[in-house]
Amino acid sequence: MFKTLLKLQFAEIFGTMTGTGRKNREKRSKGILSKGLLIALYAFLIVMFFATFFGVFLMLAVSLDSDSGWFYFTVMTAIAVLMCVLMSVFSTYTQLFVSRDNELLLSMPIPPRFIVASRMVSLLIFNFALSLTVLIPAAVVYPIFHKVSILAVVGFAVYALLIPFVSLAVSSLLAYLFALLVSLIKNKTPLKVILTLIGLGVYFAVYFSFMGSVTDEGEEMTLDLSPTARALRASAPVLYVIGAAVSEGKILYLLAVMLVCALAFLLALWLISKSFIRMTTVKRTVKKKEYVEKSQSARSPLLSLTLKDTRLFFSNATYIVNSAIGFVLAVVAAVAALANRAKVMEFVGIGFGITDGIFGAAAVMIVGFLISMSTISSVSLSLEAKTLWQLQAMPIHPGSILMAKALSQMLISAPPILLSVLLFNIAFPMDIVGRIFSFVMPIAMIIFSSVFGSLINLWLPKFDWVSETVAIKQSMSVMITMFATMIAFFAIGLVGVILSLISTLFLAVFYILASLLLLGVSAIIIRYFYRGGAYRLAFIN
Repeated sequence: MFKTLLKLQFAEIFGTMTGTGRKNREKRSKGILSKGLLIALYAFLIVMFFATFFGVFLMLAVSLDSDSGWFYFTVMTAIAVLMCVLMSVFSTYTQLFVSRDNELLLSMPIPPRFIVASRMVSLLIFNFALSLTVLIPAAVVYPIFHKVSILAVVGFAVYALLIPFVSLAVSSLLAYLFALLVSLIKNKTPLKVILTLIGLGVYFAVYFSFMGSVTDEGEEMTLDLSPTARALRASAPVLYVIGAAVSEGKILYLLAVMLVCALAFLLALWLISKSFIRMTTVKRTVKKKEYVEKSQSARSPLLSLTLKDTRLFFSNATYIVNSAIGFVLAVVAAVAALANRAKVMEFVGIGFGITDGIFGAAAVMIVGFLISMSTISSVSLSLEAKTLWQLQAMPIHPGSILMAKALSQMLISAPPILLSVLLFNIAFPMDIVGRIFSFVMPIAMIIFSSVFGSLINLWLPKFDWVSETVAIKQSMSVMITMFATMIAFFAIGLVGVILSLISTLFLAVFYILASLLLLGVSAIIIRYFYRGGAYRLAFIN
């Protein structure tokens, strides 16, 4: 029975990742293209993770002496566990407590521990894959600068197997607590978004604090973390034990770490198995809302549809976290730049020999790249799979439906993006061209990405989803919109940065042409919405 559950679990995961479910097996040609884009997306993310962590571990390796190698592996373990927990905690919650087939499986003569164990195995594999993006760069970098013994290799291999168990134990406990909270509150969307942002905040705080620790307030990098490692060894010997089990090949330390990890995982497994039936069958009572008569103001169809799509966005935590993370990062980047204004200006002055000519163009490039990460309109139509017939039956021009989805993204994205641009303007000195176009270009990019995403979603909708998460995370329209706008906006930003070093006049002319091009293409797309696009939407199935 356990093997059967495991096969079903892997089949479901593979179908979710590749879109090869039972409903779309007949769509072979479309499936091949979708798989190709998915593979390209996964490859891009893997390369980005490898490049990021390679740089982190390279800086860490050169800043430690031979007696402080334990600190390297302690940091490696902490980063791997933290990243796995952040990226898997809600998947763990979904797999364990709100999976659609929980009640069906519980109605069969299957012990709950088999159900939990099958889910745990699949989550372990997922955590192991995530941890490799940290462990592989760490394993490549360390031998370049430090000697490695056979016992250290054995310890590292054991850690590679232990980290998924630790991260899954932590994720399971957090998922259990989240399930308890959800059972007590009516609306889980704000809670899920807040917890996700807190997790991202912790991750970036740890990352940037580490990056800041290797630089002093002067002109040169200190590149010496050995005093910090020695101080931590004296004040927190547990951290030393974790790292020394690998760097120094101490078997007793390794056995102690293995014992603690095994106890933590078994505790999480016992807790989930013990409460699995109660947590998955709890009946959440919802207080009925009493009708109160009140006057309603008349709205145009376009405004009503725009507000409807906006409410849908803010009612879905998965939608918010996956489709609007770029807006959050834009504000975070601007605040970080404002807080580290002196260091940024010094770096630009040293690297480029200037003080202010580049800041406006850099703001456009950074904000444009983050705008491309937000794909609200590119999944909005796909989420209408169950209610599309209602929109088609209403006396509303189909073009207004498409336009409303683009306007919804504009309405959601404008405040955080403009706030981030304002903070960049406060933080850094800019000439008049930089200040004007640091606002003009992001506005043009927001308009273009909104209507372009709605257009791509019209041509490549995903209506055969079982869960909204599939439509939000794995739509072909999302990948095309994100990659196309990312390439276009980054190219515009990069050319702008180069021209800012050459001539302000050339930069102004380029930004005028680029903004007119984006707005012109947007106008053509909007015109299509009310013509050919309206016809396509009216008869789309």
